[in-house]
Formats: sequence, structure tokens, C-alpha cells
Amino acid sequence: MRAHHLPEAVLSEVAWNILLALFVADADGRRMTGHDLLEVAEAPTSTGQRWIMALHVEGLVVGDGTGNLDDVIGLTPAGISAVEACMIDAQRHFQTRLSRSAAA
Repeated sequence: MRAHHLPEAVLSEVAWNILLALFVADADGRRMTGHDLLEVAEAPTSTGQRWIMALHVEGLVVGDGTGNLDDVIGLTPAGISAVEACMIDAQRHFQTRLSRSAAA
């Protein structure tokens, strides 16, 4: 379902974990650095840097287009919209499955 809302270049689990962490942080009014994100995503430094930069290139995050993990990183409006759309699709999918299970 994520492929409907996110560029193919950022469909890895690490990229998704980064987007989710930023989405939750944004909702909570918290700021996260690249180091914070790598800890949450459980990603090695070099891998995490590449994914953060890829998300930046795709216009989904702002704050670390150079690989500096000390920078504060946040979702762009496009990033927020993409994650929200994924969540809405997931909710609809599970609601449909639950309805079918209850009817059976």
C-alpha cells in the first residue's frame, strides 16, 4: 500500500521507520536529529544517512540533505500527507478484513 503514496526510491523498511518516527514526533511536537532517527530505526549510521538523504531528495523530509546527523530533521507537508495517506489505506484495509471476519 505504501507504493501508492511514496516514491519507489524510498520504500525500504529503514526509510519507512524514519518516516513513522518523524510522523509521531511531529504529532507530539518533538524534534528529532538524525542520530535520534537512526536509533529509532535501528539502522547503521551509513545506511541511515543514505536513507535520510534519499528522503530529503524526494522532498519528504527537511533538515539533512548533507548527511549531518546532528541536524534536526522534520517531515515536509508532502511527507506528512504521504504518511497520513498510508495510514488511512491501512486503516481501511484492516477495517474491511475485520468486517469480513465478523460476518463469517
